[in-house]
Amino acid sequence: MLHPSHRPLLLLILLLLHPLQSTSLLHVSPRPPPAAARKRPVALFSSNANADAGEDAGSAPPTLVWLTGRGDLRLSDHGGFRHAAACGGPTVPVYVLEDGPQAVEQPRSRAARTLAALRGLREELEGSHGVPLVVRRGSAAEELTALAASIGASSCAVVADDPEDGGGMRGGIEALEAAGVRVVRWGAGLRRAAPWEDRPELLPDTWEAYSDACAGLPADGPEDAPSPGGLVPFPGEIRSEGVPEDAPLTHPEWNGEGGDPTDAPYQNFTLSMSTEQFATEALRRYAADGRDAFASAFLSDAGSAPSLHAAAARRLLAGAPGQPSRVLAQREAPFRAFAPALAVGSVSARMVRATAEGAGHSSSRPDDKGGFLGQRDGPGALADAAEWSEYFR
Repeated sequence: MLHPSHRPLLLLILLLLHPLQSTSLLHVSPRPPPAAARKRPVALFSSNANADAGEDAGSAPPTLVWLTGRGDLRLSDHGGFRHAAACGGPTVPVYVLEDGPQAVEQPRSRAARTLAALRGLREELEGSHGVPLVVRRGSAAEELTALAASIGASSCAVVADDPEDGGGMRGGIEALEAAGVRVVRWGAGLRRAAPWEDRPELLPDTWEAYSDACAGLPADGPEDAPSPGGLVPFPGEIRSEGVPEDAPLTHPEWNGEGGDPTDAPYQNFTLSMSTEQFATEALRRYAADGRDAFASAFLSDAGSAPSLHAAAARRLLAGAPGQPSRVLAQREAPFRAFAPALAVGSVSARMVRATAEGAGHSSSRPDDKGGFLGQRDGPGALADAAEWSEYFR
């Protein structure tokens, strides 16, 4: 039975793994909507099936890689960058800070993590490939089509997320296609063989049914990042407004301006986890040192956020100074650490689950030890973080 002090954890997990995309902070669904209502699109590109490998690298046109902040702010296990590398022409990664009616307001902490992820990705792109990150502000439809026209891009790769879910994503896709730019959708699902990858309505409606469906479907492994120098920089100059230093487009209530602030505990740590370099090292540490040592290294200080959520975490940790594993729930350390990273995409679910398997987790069934609230070892708890990210994506 779940200890009373840990009952809020299930709600916390849902908040972390189901990023808010609307201005309603209080509405949290304990499970996905009915299958008929889900419209998760099919990924039309798999980087294992390289349709563009035959192009002449010397004459290939530029490829846009549209970054959205919806689980795609990294280089590793990223179908968009692998597609661009396979095309052979210049790669132009672009992120659009939406303005106007298409903009999606988000909590300050979420916006800050997105910007931190963008800065980390900018450094990785420039350091490993000499490719700059282009940042534009405005309408995604207008900025992307103008950019594609100015550089002569023939295709644009974008994560296979719900194009109807705000942020101008559907409008951007439609505008690009109307302008003659081929839009390539890519995905990083845990199981390519799963029936819901081709038919999203087949994703089971309950966690138990999802677990049963996964029992005979081993998870796929992550794909490597393009090798250093594998992405070709664009030879000319491209206008970019740069990554802003402050979080834009955040709701006053989430800034703490309209009442009690809502910042979660461990905010400095989760901010660091927004960069691929830090998050992948954290995965290595978790696998090498174990859950308890990982919690002691990273989760002994809940931070100074002036919210009731953070105050409750500080009070809990005060009961076991320097030993957070004594008071944290079975899955709390990996979920606290990796759910925010999965949300912005500094790591992928496949990267997280592969690390769990490397540390000794061997079951393809997500709840192989008595349901989600049952006992779980360290590698199993890490695998669950990936599975819940997959289930609610």
